[in-house]
Amino acid sequence: MKRDFTQPIKRLPRWLSLLALMLLGFLTEVQANTSTFYYKATVSPYPIDPIAGGKVYISNTPTISPNYQSSQQEVTGSEYTIGYGQRSLYLYANPNDGFLFSHWAKGSVDGAAIAYTDSHTEQIQFNSENQNNPNTFNYFAVFIAQKGLIKVKSADVSKGRVSIDNPNNGLDPPGQQVTLTAIPDISNGVMFLGWTKDNGTDYISTANPLVLTVSNETKGTYIAHFSEADSKVYVRIQNKMTGKFISFYGNQKASNHTRENRNDGFIFTNSLKLISASDAQGNPETVFLRNGKASGTGVTIESDLAAHDVSYSYLVGNDQYKLTFEKSGDFYRIYTVFKEGENNTMNSYLCDDGGTLVMKTLSGLTENDQRSAEWYVYFLDENTTEGAFGANAKAGFTKEGKYYTTMYADFAYKCLDGVKAYYLDTQDNLQNLQNGGRVVYFTEVPEGKVPAKTAVVLECAVPQNDFTTDKTVVNRLLPLFAREDGTPSEGSVIGEGEHFLKGHYSINGSFVTNDKSVMYVLSSLNGRLGFYHSSKATMTPNKAYLNTRISPDDYPDAPAVTFTFGKGEAEETNSITTHEVVVNDEDAPVYDLQGRKMTGPLPSGIYVTKGRLFLVK
Repeated sequence: MKRDFTQPIKRLPRWLSLLALMLLGFLTEVQANTSTFYYKATVSPYPIDPIAGGKVYISNTPTISPNYQSSQQEVTGSEYTIGYGQRSLYLYANPNDGFLFSHWAKGSVDGAAIAYTDSHTEQIQFNSENQNNPNTFNYFAVFIAQKGLIKVKSADVSKGRVSIDNPNNGLDPPGQQVTLTAIPDISNGVMFLGWTKDNGTDYISTANPLVLTVSNETKGTYIAHFSEADSKVYVRIQNKMTGKFISFYGNQKASNHTRENRNDGFIFTNSLKLISASDAQGNPETVFLRNGKASGTGVTIESDLAAHDVSYSYLVGNDQYKLTFEKSGDFYRIYTVFKEGENNTMNSYLCDDGGTLVMKTLSGLTENDQRSAEWYVYFLDENTTEGAFGANAKAGFTKEGKYYTTMYADFAYKCLDGVKAYYLDTQDNLQNLQNGGRVVYFTEVPEGKVPAKTAVVLECAVPQNDFTTDKTVVNRLLPLFAREDGTPSEGSVIGEGEHFLKGHYSINGSFVTNDKSVMYVLSSLNGRLGFYHSSKATMTPNKAYLNTRISPDDYPDAPAVTFTFGKGEAEETNSITTHEVVVNDEDAPVYDLQGRKMTGPLPSGIYVTKGRLFLVK
């Protein structure tokens, strides 16, 4: 018997009955728009005659082994969804010897250029419900012949591509300079190794770019070689539309959410969050370790993200929901595949949903909602300047033209751009204390390579730029992979003793909960850069603080101490004697050596506060 859905409505007030009927109509319309939609896509090389410029392949799934062909390739597919289908197509091109890949054209050989990389991910939308008459999409890989005496090629286009700059369109006369550039797929941790020439097996150069002068000696084909893809790379992720960065927030699992019963996914309120670009500067919680399998330029499958020893797959509560990073133009889409029933799957994309990080499908959403799934992914290596991780000296303190801040990160890193890091090691100062010394010295970290979970003071020559107007980062800190003991895999060990300088990173935005009676933080008071009692300054996560407690059992003869950079004039080569850091409490009285209480700015000299001597230069 067919149920009469209007019976319950008749017993409701008129306005509520109308609302219920409207909702029922909306749900009926949503169900009616849920259909299976079909598409067909082809890809062709150009030119084909008289000599083929290269080979092509097309797929509706990313692959690390394209089945290249010299003729047209075809792929078909469907999607069961709301309103229309939306899928990614993966286009691959491999130029033959003597040719270079130029661009992808859509519709015809003379159609609009949609991409200039050998491998390209193309987003399509389709709405045909007729399997025999699907929506069709045609793409052409356009190759150009290299006519000059000097030619270039990639040893493996899945790892990197090449370009050549010769001012005379390849007709390079002797004496003309030609520039060859190797472009590794850094998004998958690929590095450029070097150039071989013709049939040679030894690298003739590791320069990139390589500038050559055309002659009988230099003519030939130069081949760029690349490393294997690294399964792990460090990244920072920023939403293209809102400018906010993804930041680690806590170790609570994400919660499920549903949109119109068609968008099962996760919401990350208690695990990951979005923060402004200005707050992201110098924040190690925006640095993630990403793994996965390289599957062509800009595409990585089976990926996971990790920070603070917690992974994305843990946060969503299921290891099967691995991420795919796929590049589309200047941005990436990041998605996981959800299984719906026995035969249907749908992609659920990472989105900035009004300031909340959410996984949701894109089909049926407005253009603006779809833009929320567009992300800049900054891959952090030594050459990265845009979107890099750096010391936020803008939020630090100034002393004699230098800018100071502290850092505590759960990963190892290397200081770039002239940044210097200083640590405080008890082993380095033990003899000084036991011999009645009154100063403990900060020591520069060798080679600027800071082990994981090591609190340091950072010195910068320039203040940080405003990331909201300029994405080029200064005072860069390059994340390094660490050994099991936390020291950088390519770096040096800075000292094995317990450090007086401690650190803390945030879990759910928490602050330091240690004993504040012995906690001092970097600050500036009356023009003096120093460590001041935490009750008089702000202590934020991922920063360092000074633990002034000195155990009488370990240091029975240790007097009260002050803290300063460097080791004085006797070891001037390892010191920064002009930058004094003192420990002080701003409310504590200050006396000169004659016992007179001092007020106001202090002139140069030696003073006493809370039983400690300190020097003002």
